[in-house]
Amino acid sequence: MSPSLIEIAEDAGAYRRPAAGDVRLALDDVVLVHRPTSDTFEWHEASRLRLPRHPQKRIDEIRAWFRSQGCTKWMWTLRPSSTPTDLEGHLRADRDVTVVEEAGHRALVLDHEPPSGPDGVDIREVRTFEAFCALDQVQSLAFGESAEVRAEMITSRPARWDSLRETGDVALLAYLDGIPVAGATMAPLQDGVWLLLGGATIPEARGRGLYRALVRGRWTAALEHGGVAMITHAGSMSAPILQGLGFVDVGRVDLLFEREA
Repeated sequence: MSPSLIEIAEDAGAYRRPAAGDVRLALDDVVLVHRPTSDTFEWHEASRLRLPRHPQKRIDEIRAWFRSQGCTKWMWTLRPSSTPTDLEGHLRADRDVTVVEEAGHRALVLDHEPPSGPDGVDIREVRTFEAFCALDQVQSLAFGESAEVRAEMITSRPARWDSLRETGDVALLAYLDGIPVAGATMAPLQDGVWLLLGGATIPEARGRGLYRALVRGRWTAALEHGGVAMITHAGSMSAPILQGLGFVDVGRVDLLFEREA
């Protein structure tokens, strides 16, 4: 039986398309994903968690699996139907586990056209390595990355560019007066559903509707790639904005980041 749109929205990581070299292990009680080329928590994830009432042994086995893949950090995705109901407490006991937002993220769904962006914003899909480098530069400026992090981003660009093309992920750049000032990505899931990933705008261009333009741009790109809906996990700042653009809140999702001791 195919999962519902709500199920995909709540456990998006379990339905992402793997790239060459990715490791994905789908079991009855958990889906485990590991991407060797990524240093982000989101690509080392345990989701669709249905652990037993006394879960500690199983938690230890999952941690051991991540270690066996060479991971030093990973993410747990908890949704309302995750079991046991006190799973978060078990995960946080005597461990370096951080809840991304104590109030939780919201699983949001959009199945109709969102509003258009402002005039004067040119949205282009990233189709070349040169454009991918421009996207990287936008993101490093938007997040105020240190010189060390920027150097690491430059070193890893070829591998990340290859990964983008292999997975079918889509990246967009927003231009003002021919200059790239904002960017965003999304990933294909199951059944024509697309997952909105990070978006970023350089400080000088904020407040000019680029976030809204990139949501509309991703909707257009999703349709061009056979999409029927978009979903995302939104924090307290972005959730109200997205709901104002037509996204529907379908439930709470808790994202827990764990670092190996």
